Amino acid sequence: MIEVYESGFVRANPLEIFDWFLSLNQEKYAKWHPAHKTCRQLNGEEGVGKLILLEEQFNGFKANYRWEVVEAAVIESEMDIVLRAKSLVPLWMVFEGKKQEDGTRVALGLYAGFSGIGRIFDFIIKLAFPKSKVEAVRKHLREELGNLEETLKA
Repeated sequence: MIEVYESGFVRANPLEIFDWFLSLNQEKYAKWHPAHKTCRQLNGEEGVGKLILLEEQFNGFKANYRWEVVEAAVIESEMDIVLRAKSLVPLWMVFEGKKQEDGTRVALGLYAGFSGIGRIFDFIIKLAFPKSKVEAVRKHLREELGNLEETLKA
């Protein structure tokens, strides 16, 4: 399994970040990071069940996935959004936030790999995600976190 996880502080409350992410559209997506090319909703669902197409081009890599929101919750001072890629490779995106005194500690994660006995196929994941790609994703997540506060204000 490959795990790429980055966190940072954003001066906004978790509900504001949660609502922003679940209402992500082309305009918001493009403002969030210059590598973001396409954001298009593929069905009429809101929240869990929503399907979105996200395309990015960063550090020489292109990412083009259809994502399904499989979990979306705000409980007290925490938010949690989980998306699963519609692909042959098990790929998950996690967007979390926990309220702190002046804002929210936000974490972005990308996880690729099989579970249980399927782990014997994780060598496929390592071929699909060489170290250079993992580091490019890590850098991209850091940049997204760095841009998030300003994007929320736009």
